[in-house]
Amino acid sequence: MRRFLVLSFIGLVAALALPANSVPLPGPFNDPEEACDLQSLSPAAAHVPVIDPEDKIFIDVFLLADRNITQARAATILAGAKESYEPLGLTLRVRGAKKVEFKGTGAFDLIDQARDLFPDGERPAGTDAVLLLTSADIEAAPVGKAVAGLAACVGGVGSPSRAFLVAEDPGENTAFRVGPAKTYDNIPAKILAHEPGHLLGVHHHYANCVEGIPSEADEGEVSACTLMTNFANVISINFGTLESAVARGYAEEYARP
Repeated sequence: MRRFLVLSFIGLVAALALPANSVPLPGPFNDPEEACDLQSLSPAAAHVPVIDPEDKIFIDVFLLADRNITQARAATILAGAKESYEPLGLTLRVRGAKKVEFKGTGAFDLIDQARDLFPDGERPAGTDAVLLLTSADIEAAPVGKAVAGLAACVGGVGSPSRAFLVAEDPGENTAFRVGPAKTYDNIPAKILAHEPGHLLGVHHHYANCVEGIPSEADEGEVSACTLMTNFANVISINFGTLESAVARGYAEEYARP
């Protein structure tokens, strides 16, 4: 997910004024993430699954806490990220955790170091993904340090060696205020929620800048765009309709026991 750290008031007003029939954001964005080389890029998602929040699917994860991230801090951020998935009937469930001290800031290098922890460079048996949370200011071509998280590939939940991600914890004081409203808030949880969305097949251009607003209105949040947009200033905690269908479809195909 790319960080877009400068947001003008005019840009904010324009985002809020988008019509209700707004289409997903255009793409691609020169993203570091690429689609996984899977036989089917849109497995069960192709039939647009009916999402029943009571029909629970667990996304079992192994959580790595890198450098200045304590396991307690990682668990707290993950608890916030879970909010994105509950309306989809998906639950991020920790199946293992480990404190690590990785080297460097390259996102792909960090993912490789995470792979090296496990036999054959694959996610541990009984898990769907490995989530690496780091205090490092990560970077990846072609966007340099303007990246806050990276999934090994879009759709990685279907590939044991590609079901890895890295997410950055930028700290608590991230809110950006415009008068009585705020944006760019709760960003550590949003980053950690965003990246598993990629592993579940969701691209940035599936996002839109209408459905994000209702999810945070009660908190004075004006983050207009849904979870999978790559502009962090206007990212909300919730998936949009298209994002939800794809993520649920991948979960049904690859994560359901």
